Amino acid sequence: MTVNSNPKPTDTASGASGIAGWILLAGIAAGVAGDGLLRAGPIGVNVLLWIGLLAGLALWLARKRPVMSRRDDGLAAAAMILCAAVFAWRTDPRLLFIELFAMGALLAVAMLRQSLSFLTQAGGWSCLQGIWRTGFSVAFGPLALMGEDISWRTMFHGRGWRRALPVATGLLIALPLLLIFGGLLAHADPVFAGWLRALAPMRLPVLISHLILIAFFAWITAGYLRGMLLRPPLDLPSVWQPRRAPVGARELGIALWAVNGLFLAFVVAQFRYFFGGAHEVMVTPGLTYAAYARQGFFALFAVAALVVPLLLAMAELQKYTDEPRPSRLVFRAPALVMLGLVFIIMASALARMRFYEQAYGLTERRMYATLFMFWLGAVLIWLGMTVLRGRRGFLAGVFASGLLLAWALPVINPAGRVAQVDLARAARGQKLDAGYLAGLGPDAMPVLAAGLPRLPLPARCAVLQGMQTRWRISARFRHRADWRIWNVARQSGWRLEKSTLAGLPGLGCGKILGAKNP
Repeated sequence: MTVNSNPKPTDTASGASGIAGWILLAGIAAGVAGDGLLRAGPIGVNVLLWIGLLAGLALWLARKRPVMSRRDDGLAAAAMILCAAVFAWRTDPRLLFIELFAMGALLAVAMLRQSLSFLTQAGGWSCLQGIWRTGFSVAFGPLALMGEDISWRTMFHGRGWRRALPVATGLLIALPLLLIFGGLLAHADPVFAGWLRALAPMRLPVLISHLILIAFFAWITAGYLRGMLLRPPLDLPSVWQPRRAPVGARELGIALWAVNGLFLAFVVAQFRYFFGGAHEVMVTPGLTYAAYARQGFFALFAVAALVVPLLLAMAELQKYTDEPRPSRLVFRAPALVMLGLVFIIMASALARMRFYEQAYGLTERRMYATLFMFWLGAVLIWLGMTVLRGRRGFLAGVFASGLLLAWALPVINPAGRVAQVDLARAARGQKLDAGYLAGLGPDAMPVLAAGLPRLPLPARCAVLQGMQTRWRISARFRHRADWRIWNVARQSGWRLEKSTLAGLPGLGCGKILGAKNP
């Protein structure tokens, strides 16, 4: 007698319905927590707590059905929490956006339901598949969860559900009765009405706003968890791939050589600025530092960034040609030449930024652009070592380097670095944008507090005046601050700002600013 080890369809459906019910409850729990934590602003430790709850719910639901593997699930959850911890550490909006982007990338990878080693074999189509799955599940997953996945008739047959269902049903029946009789009794006795207001202080618009936030966070959480746990893992052969490329390596090579000619002409035009430097910029009619450095840098950054998807797409196409392997060198040779020209263009862009910083100082935007230019250079080198040599692992390298950059930026502290550079310029007698420096935020406050005494008196007082203005604007907000928005940089910055402004007379600016101690 043989025993069929395969589960029956009804058992499978029952198990899927059971986990679907838990996904719905997890979404509701995340919605309530999101409303309680994230409606307070600005963001701080509340983001860390909510992401930690989300990661904990995902790991708990995946205890019997791992998303990737138990080890990889734990690593992905730890990486998410590490990115979220930056929200309780730093306040720079650009930095926090990068951390948010990194968390989105981690969520997209988890949606593929493959081990992390899968990234060493995955290509661009797999990456797009993960992004598509994540967006589609978040948007429409709850509809499928409640309409198809949950068997409402069989869901409440368990012992625990049989106990909870009468309680929930009774409370639903009692809710309109409590509202009606409570309103009548409150109208009859003002003391009783005061008790009810103490128990339910929210007015209808506030209650509606809470319900909207709860529904929003519950929707996106349930949709993502449903797509991650109930959808099958990505099967590489099922991802669309062309049977045969419409063009060959020769055509792709000709296109690259044409673009290389354009890049070479630009590089030749740049030699005068490489050797002439700032003097060449000043003597060129109609050319200013702003036009040469600021606009030119970001245009060249866009050129270098566009080369990555261009070479990736062409390298993917040339895999599906019917031509023999030696002829593929017709594509790789111009691709490698293009990389070399792009590095020269990137060097030109960095030189422009250096001229601009020497003339006008450093800003957060310029620092982030420079850092991402170096990261883009590393990506291009990795592309040449993997894709152009016919080896896999490009996506894994980009993903790992991007996470390392996202984790390194809070340690670098771009706002503090900008303040350090600009204070050093001002100490040497160079021009200082005091208003910008005072508005860098709490991340830069330790550097400002330490460097202000070394500034010339006019620059010192100008920065303190900007800090004093910020202090008055944020005074009312600090009185409303609660534990949900606690942040390391913000709390230490407030204390340093208060102590610095309290010492205005000692800094020689008391009479100039004419302000009392805060």
